[in-house]
Order: sequence, then structure tokens, then C-alpha cells
Amino acid sequence: MKIFLSTYLLLFFYSCLFSQNTVGVINYDPTKTYDGYSLLFPVMDTNTYLLDNCGRVVHEWNNKNVPGQMALLLEDGNLLRTYIDGQNNNAIISNGGASDGVQLMDWNGTVLWDYVVSDSVHRMHHDVAYMPNGHVLIHAWELKTKTDAALVGYDTTKFPSSNKLLSEGIYEVEPIGSNGGNIVWEWHVWDHLIQDNDTSISTTYGLVSKHPELIDVNYNVFDDDFMHVNSIDYNADLDQIMISIHNYGEVWIIDHSTTITEAASHIGGKCGKGGDLLYRWGNPQTYDQGSPTDQIFWGQHNAQWIAKGLKDEGKILVFNNGWDRPGEKYSSVEIFVPPLDTLTGNYIYSSGTAFGPPASEWVYTANPKTAFYSDHISGAQRLENGNTLICYSTKGMVFEITPNDSVVWSYVNPLNGSIAIAQGQMPTANQNAMFRCYKYGTNYAGLSGKILSPGNYIELNPDTSICAVSAGINETIEVENNITIFPNPITNSFHVSSTQKIKSIRITDTFGKILYQSLVYDFYCEINLFAFKTGIYFLQINETFNTIIEKQ
Repeated sequence: MKIFLSTYLLLFFYSCLFSQNTVGVINYDPTKTYDGYSLLFPVMDTNTYLLDNCGRVVHEWNNKNVPGQMALLLEDGNLLRTYIDGQNNNAIISNGGASDGVQLMDWNGTVLWDYVVSDSVHRMHHDVAYMPNGHVLIHAWELKTKTDAALVGYDTTKFPSSNKLLSEGIYEVEPIGSNGGNIVWEWHVWDHLIQDNDTSISTTYGLVSKHPELIDVNYNVFDDDFMHVNSIDYNADLDQIMISIHNYGEVWIIDHSTTITEAASHIGGKCGKGGDLLYRWGNPQTYDQGSPTDQIFWGQHNAQWIAKGLKDEGKILVFNNGWDRPGEKYSSVEIFVPPLDTLTGNYIYSSGTAFGPPASEWVYTANPKTAFYSDHISGAQRLENGNTLICYSTKGMVFEITPNDSVVWSYVNPLNGSIAIAQGQMPTANQNAMFRCYKYGTNYAGLSGKILSPGNYIELNPDTSICAVSAGINETIEVENNITIFPNPITNSFHVSSTQKIKSIRITDTFGKILYQSLVYDFYCEINLFAFKTGIYFLQINETFNTIIEKQ
């Protein structure tokens, strides 16, 4: 039986061609997916890839070393990436997320600048931020001894067995030449500590609950990497810096308008508070203003201000991993609105309470929640069309959701380490992980004038039908089939009819979790999706016919 459908209605039928894919593009709705290119930099592969929405490589940077987690495509078309020096790896500071240097590469892969921050007492890690003036913000571990810790009131009876303690510093580096840099501004955690353990240390002793602007050096974390900063972001309009502190379950904001001297003190800068914390949020227990039930962030990553011109601009977007979250293990992507005094740049705070707001304004989770859980790394990005790109890092997956939480595009990294696997094979757990992902629109300045011809796929034996069908979306397409599904999109229920008996029906979510299955043995059936959340689902009929349905 031949069925003729308009392309719009056929959209959800042609997805059947790749709904069973294991790597590469898993699903794709071109009418709702942001038109752009995804930057992927897998943590175990030396190369950086720019892909179109069909999963084809349009550009590639070949590197010598695996990334030190991070890469960015800049507006001038250059690539900023961190890397781990495999030959001269730092054995003294070797904690997870470490980097050794940061490189600036042109479009053709030529290294323009290579700056190293890795020695016996410092090592950069996780993330960098690029500033409008061309400077680079780097955060780095700073090695402290047991003697150093005792001098600030750290409880040395719980000193780490590794016999080291890693504090944190932030450095603004002005690139000089091919491998030099001037540190034009810096900030150090060690200058802004408080503790209630040792009354003899007058420089740091005090009531933690009275000083939310200071950092409790003894807050319930006695690992050598006791804070574990994992992201940094810069807001040029506010001239403020935000970092994510994994082990404290918080994001912190500090003033960048200070001098280096002021940044080491408690006064100065536009906000008048020197280098003390202007704002903190996610876990008020860290400054004795909350209980375990008040903790919101659990091992969070990628804290960022949403850029101007985007939906929810100025608000803060965070990937909340859910690491060590009580109860169910699940991740969430969240947006919250800090109580900013726009006149002064300070944040509204009432003494003796926790910083507001009381909760996130927007939270995305899977349905069910446990279907989406990345206990470490990961990130998110707000796109120009209002969609949100989410990097589900431990699964090596990146997916895009609409404002109503529908998954309209998803891609699974097909690299096991640095070895490409074939379509139909399953990646090995954690071997295809990606620290973070970014998507750049077709109008992005960094892509202007660049040749972006679709090339090969990363995976072997790719499903080329994805692009072949997408290329014809403006035409009416003839499909051989004996199955009719209507309506699609769906409100509460849909109907399936066939010229042959329908034996079985199964519905799964975009992560492959079975949500509904039933035996039918009839030519017609009606399926009720009233209890289903708005989104994209996979429909399988008789274990052979596969398509995508949308619940509105």
C-alpha cells in the first residue's frame, strides 16, 4: 500500500530511518532544532570536531594532546582549548580535571599561542573564560602544605592522607608572543577564609554564620582538592566573575573591578568589598545558614550567565549533576535569578539568612527523572531560538530541548577513547565522555567566510539516510508502508491502523527507556498518552517498524 503524506506530517515518519541508531545522530526534528554547528571535544580524543545537525564533520582541528577538558570557538574563528601534556604530565598535582596549558589555534590548526600553568605548586584545571579584551581567565590549583593550613586555622587532625591541600586561584592572563603572558589581575581563595576551629588565629577566626562573604576552610570537606572548582564565567557588563565549587555545592561571584591589592583584601572595587564573595548560592550550609534540606546543588558544573539577547538573559544557568543527592539519583538543568542591585552591582542580602532566591526558577529533568543522570562533568547552553543544548557527558550524548522540554535533536559520540565504532555498536561506558559541548548558529561571527562543506561522519558505517531525507523536506515524499498513525503531533491519544494485523506496540523515551508496551493482534488500536509528559518518543510496531511521535 502506498501512502502519500506532506513533508510536515511525514517528518515524524522519516525519523524511523534512524530511531534505532546507537551512535551519531539519534533523532532530529529539523523544524525545531537550532540551525547551527556543534563543537565536540571528547575527553579521550586529541581532535576537536565541528559537526552539522546531521552528524557530518564540517571542520576538524588535529591536536597532539587530549583536551584539558575545555574548548571554545571564538568570534574571530580561532579555537581556544586547554590540553594535558602527555609527555610532561604533572605528577605532583594530578587530580581529576587537570590541564597543563591553554592554546590559541587558528582555523587551519596552527598554534598561535601556547601558555603553560603547571609546576610544583600550581596547575590549571577544568575551564577557562575568554574576555572581550583578548585576555584569558584561568583558574588553577595552588598547593598548600600542612603548615600553611595550620596557619589559617584548618583542622589539621583531618589533614588529607595525600599530605597536600589544594586551594584555588584565578589569573587574568594577557597573551604575549607565542608562549608568554602577563598576569594582570589575580584572586586567591586563601585571602578570604574564615574558621571557628582555632581562636588563636585572629586573621581568620570568627562566626561563620556572620560572614557569608568569607569561605569556611573547614566546611565538611577534608579531601586534598577540598573545593574542586570546575567552571569559570565572566560578565563584562557587571565586571564580575562566577565560579562553580563542586564540593561546596555552590556558585560564587566575585568583583573583577578591583586592583590586585584590593582583590586580596576586604575593601575596594566597584562593589566596595574587595575580593570577598559578593554572592553565593546552592548550599547555605557552607555559611551556617541552612540545613541539608536547603541544599539545591549537588556536584554542579558549567555555571554561567545567560548572554544578552537570549531567552532569560542575565539569569544563571547551571547543570546540576545530582552527585551524592539524597534519594533518587538524577541530574537537572536549572535557571535561577540572583537578587542583583543593578545600581551598585551588589546582591541583596539580609543578615542572618541565606542568599536568595529560595529555589530555581526553571528546572529540566527527564521523565522519569532517573533516566537522565550524569554524576560528573556535563553542561548546558541556551541557544538563540530559545532551545537549550545539554551535554549528557557520562553517556557521551548531547541533546537539544525546546522551551516545552521536547527533545528535538540528540547525538551520541561514536568514539571509544579515540577509536571510532560502527553504527549499531554500543559505546563502552565512559570511553566516549565529553566534558562539555557548544553549538554555534550559522550566523556566528567565527564562522563567517569559512568553508563548511559536509564531510565524513565520525562513526563507521554511518546512517546517511538522516541527511538524505532531511535534504528533501520542502517536497511531498512518497513512502511505501502499510501502517497509518494519526494524529501526530498528539494531544492525549493517537490511532494506529494497518493492512496487516498489529502484533505489538512499544513506546520508549529518547534514552531508550520503555514507557509502554502491549500485545494487540488486531488491525487497529488506540493508545492513550494522557499521562505522558510533553516531548518526543519512539514508537515501535511489530518490532520492525520504527518512528517518532510527539506529545504536545
